[in-house]
Amino acid sequence: MQEAILKMQMEVLWYLRDLDNEEYVEQVTTYPTTTVHTSFFTDADGYLILPQNLKIGHYRIEEVTAPYGYTLNENYYEIAVDSDTAYQIDPVSGDVVIEVVYENHPVKGNLKIVKQGEVLDGFSKDFVYEVENLEGAVFDVYAEEDIYTADFQKDAEGDRILEYASGELVGTVTTDENGEAFLSDLPLGSYKIVEVTAPEGFVLNGEAQTVTFTYKDQNTPVIEQEAVFRNERQKVEVSVVKKDAETQATVAGAVFGLYANPGDRDSGGRCDWRRLLF
Repeated sequence: MQEAILKMQMEVLWYLRDLDNEEYVEQVTTYPTTTVHTSFFTDADGYLILPQNLKIGHYRIEEVTAPYGYTLNENYYEIAVDSDTAYQIDPVSGDVVIEVVYENHPVKGNLKIVKQGEVLDGFSKDFVYEVENLEGAVFDVYAEEDIYTADFQKDAEGDRILEYASGELVGTVTTDENGEAFLSDLPLGSYKIVEVTAPEGFVLNGEAQTVTFTYKDQNTPVIEQEAVFRNERQKVEVSVVKKDAETQATVAGAVFGLYANPGDRDSGGRCDWRRLLF
């Protein structure tokens, strides 16, 4: 087998180590000036063809820098340039071409939505409330902008490939018993969160929130974002009028008490204000 050209399909900076001589490969180009290359880059299409042929031997491909939006592939890839390795013949130059596909995984976003509201905790001269997470809130998550695939690939018209168009519904989630809802594996970009159903006994929060998942580095595979929504509790007014049973005249001076039914307490002995008031 003659010397070979190595063709890589990826968008990275990488080194090529000669395992037989225990040294990194250096190659020289002479145009426009003489340059010694110790590292190699792929082009915008994810391909790189070495400027010179590789000699017969054993080599290891080492990724140094992942493409933007991707995590580093830490798995080295070893190849043998010999007669046992599958190869192609370039129809123009007649060179032997060994093609290697080196994969990277795009960084993703995980969204956590928390729903909170005031829950009646007791009474001491006045009702006492504490903020707790609430179950049963429903949220729609929309793309706040055009969100494209991370690989910068283009369609037949030359446009980048869309994951989600701006305003497109990405998902609908409901808070669980812990008052939390999750949406995972989101492409990087900006998203708008809209509450569409409030928990029972609470007022709908009409203020949307926006979160943005931004690439951090090649060693961070998941970007976490959290959105906390606070809901106002529904309130009632109680008006009592004391009247004479015979004349229906209003009677002054009567004193009334408002009590919670024992059956309106939860397992912890606290009042369920929604049952108390409704």
